[in-house]
Amino acid sequence: MKLLKANQADSLVVIIRDYEFFDGDTTEDMDEWCWQTFGYHPREGMVLTFRDPSHTNWFMLRWA
Repeated sequence: MKLLKANQADSLVVIIRDYEFFDGDTTEDMDEWCWQTFGYHPREGMVLTFRDPSHTNWFMLRWA
């Protein structure tokens, strides 16, 4: 698994576990997809913090 969804009540945090897969080009594509889909950039380093649990689910469906 390349991503890890944190088990929290709100499920808003995703951690990138496979740094080799999410290199420069992939993270740029991911950031652009998040901007177009959600209207904000949730990624800071290897941690993505979403504003809504449905955003987390959409992200996992697309990138996991």
